[in-house]
Amino acid sequence: MHQDLKWMFWWPGIRGEIARFVEACLTCQKAKAERRCPPRELQTMEIPEWKWDCVTMNFVSHLSKMVKNHDAKGDWEDMLPLVEFTYNNSYYSSIGMSPFEALYGRKCRTLVCWFQDRVHLMVGLEMLQKTMEEVELIQKRLRVTYNSQKSYADRHRRPLEFEVGDHVGLVAYKLALPAQLVGLHNVFHISQLRKYVPDPTHVIEPDAVQIRDDLSIELPAA
Repeated sequence: MHQDLKWMFWWPGIRGEIARFVEACLTCQKAKAERRCPPRELQTMEIPEWKWDCVTMNFVSHLSKMVKNHDAKGDWEDMLPLVEFTYNNSYYSSIGMSPFEALYGRKCRTLVCWFQDRVHLMVGLEMLQKTMEEVELIQKRLRVTYNSQKSYADRHRRPLEFEVGDHVGLVAYKLALPAQLVGLHNVFHISQLRKYVPDPTHVIEPDAVQIRDDLSIELPAA
């Protein structure tokens, strides 16, 4: 806006006044995308102490429809076991091995790579000691990866705190929602929240929000 007005108007402090006016604009606050660094420092996950100590789930989504012709046969139900196999046996730099090897202590045997000759079988205390050493090695590698990821991400983030509301953990707030949104979950990540810049001329009216049966919402057209 300053670029448009500076050719026709000027007064002391015009740039800062225009910036404050745009920042407090109610329409802009509700509809304009925020072009700022993500809020708060990156919160890394806790490193598990042992195998199966923390179980997570990954979703394979946005699968395209497979065309049953001469080039592509079958459907995704037939392919998902191969997707799972590939995921579990791919090398991950964060742990220095594949998830299968991290869990079972050996590489997965396949028809392509079948190591059977001269296999050293470990039992009892030897197997326990070997497992503990591998777990400590994985924890060390994860710690290095998390610290590297956090140091890089925090360079592009900014501190952000809200004066009201209840903290839920380190990066979430519990909000007091209006009556028409009583069916929605009232805990929001800080990245979904923005600070409201007040102005005496603002007349705030609640938007007509429709809650679907699956608890998703339908916002009115801007």
